[in-house]
Amino acid sequence: GTLDLNLGLLSLTFDEIIITTMVTTQYFTLQNSRTPKDTYNLSNFHFVPPSNLSFMLNISLPSADLNAIKSIKSISSSPYLIISGGAVDNLFNFGIATIPSSN
Repeated sequence: GTLDLNLGLLSLTFDEIIITTMVTTQYFTLQNSRTPKDTYNLSNFHFVPPSNLSFMLNISLPSADLNAIKSIKSISSSPYLIISGGAVDNLFNFGIATIPSSN
């Protein structure tokens, strides 16, 4: 995945098709490394994906989240994403497994 702080866009690619309309952003955490000193949990916000099913997910971050991330220099310079279980469902309505900081 990539985080473009200029565009305020978080882009993710998954190994399987996900239901993009069922993404729960509050389960996404940005941190500065695998063993974090600084972390930031995205707020729970709604966004409109271009399609309901996709391997890719592009999230336009709200200005409050974007400004908070930019203010934490250790995260904005080298972001590391953690996704908790239940954040994203696949095509069969199964939640993806947690992607912990150790991966």
